[in-house]
Amino acid sequence: MADSARLETSHGRGKQCKALGCTTLLEEGCSRYLLKKRLCATHFKAEAVRCKHDPQTLYRYCQQCGKLEELSRFQGTKRSCKSSLQSAE
Repeated sequence: MADSARLETSHGRGKQCKALGCTTLLEEGCSRYLLKKRLCATHFKAEAVRCKHDPQTLYRYCQQCGKLEELSRFQGTKRSCKSSLQSAE
């Protein structure tokens, strides 16, 4: 098998960070959690991320919900969205 074909097979679409412009391969030294969420450590902790599926919208990872949510759902620089903070009260 040619090197380029082997690389393509072992590093399929699902193994790359879903942040726009990020080429990080997630299977190289990342946790299972980040692999499941398809985010590299940098974008997992970022204040705002643009995703490949919707490059016009800014997102942030919500620690309570466990998913990327639109930036407008957060208050300031908090890591949990407004709705998860309200339901925790």
